[in-house]
Amino acid sequence: MLRKWIFAVLALLCLPTPAYAHVDVQAGAGFLAGLLHPVFGLDHFLAMLSVGIVSAQLGGQKVFTIPALFVLSMIAGAVAGLRGQAWAFGEAGGFVTSTTLIHLLGVAIGHGLNQRATLTVLLRHMGSAMAGMGLMILLGSMAP
Repeated sequence: MLRKWIFAVLALLCLPTPAYAHVDVQAGAGFLAGLLHPVFGLDHFLAMLSVGIVSAQLGGQKVFTIPALFVLSMIAGAVAGLRGQAWAFGEAGGFVTSTTLIHLLGVAIGHGLNQRATLTVLLRHMGSAMAGMGLMILLGSMAP
């Protein structure tokens, strides 16, 4: 019986909800709107920064393959979400540009802090802070 409840709760958590991370720019406003969306959407910014930091910590080919796969998956999701609408290259181009730059910023932070053993503790604190902020965003989205 408990398994059924767990499955039901997990299924409900998978239902889509509206995203509230949009900047005060009209959707479809072009390159600038796409560029600003991930920067001012705190959930987007933290997720992309974290991907860059973690990929730098993993090292090797993963430094760039993980962020590249993230961007490609994001593009695939955007294409799937169009539902017959025209592809707005200017808005999409800005989104891809800022996403890539945030990933590279995360890679630079992760690589820089990994160079000294004394600074790796800072990475852990940053991870804890990001997890805490993610929890705050989650709880805030559940408020009526």
